[in-house]
Amino acid sequence: VKMPDVDWVQSAAKTRGMSSHTLYYTIAPNETYDSREAEIIFYDKNSAVKDTLKIMQVQKDAILLSENEYSISADGGTLDIVLQTNIEYSYSVSEIASDWIVANQSRALRKEILSFSIKENATGYNREGTIVFNGISSGVSEIVTIKQMQSNVLVVNQKEYRIGSQGGL
Repeated sequence: VKMPDVDWVQSAAKTRGMSSHTLYYTIAPNETYDSREAEIIFYDKNSAVKDTLKIMQVQKDAILLSENEYSISADGGTLDIVLQTNIEYSYSVSEIASDWIVANQSRALRKEILSFSIKENATGYNREGTIVFNGISSGVSEIVTIKQMQSNVLVVNQKEYRIGSQGGL
């Protein structure tokens, strides 16, 4: 047996219950974002006969975001979220923010920049929404939180005051 020159494939130690005619190998988890391959070659020591076992291990699925939180001025504007992924994914804007966070149509191949328009916050309140990125065929997900500041507003509750001739508070 010729083992591959990799550290993630190991010959398993035989235990009492294992067959003497079966070879066992331990494959370590793949913690990288790339798939990997290795070959084990089996030789007949009495002839030129050989056979090859090819091991192919898939990558660790990931959605990597450049930032997980953004603060946006009350004026709104464009927000470009840079992400790196090795899987197909979907995203959704939280229902509470779907009227003021709007996806722009922009897509690239693998390093992607998704563009969102943030509408002006004309209210007197800060607001917050989220965008959730989900792997389509895996359990991978990431959340981006968008916090938008309130508009500078001045609210006068009573528009007119009548003050007696003596003055007062």
